Amino acid sequence: MATLPIGRVVRPEDVAALAVHLMVNTALTGATYDIDGSQQFV
Repeated sequence: MATLPIGRVVRPEDVAALAVHLMVNTALTGATYDIDGSQQFV
């Protein structure tokens, strides 16, 4: 966890927040979202 840029592990609440964002924002047409706490950059 200490090596992740956000300093914690992604929780189910983080995934739920993205799902709500995708449902509410009608301007999104297609994208890939990584919910990994920026681990791919470490």
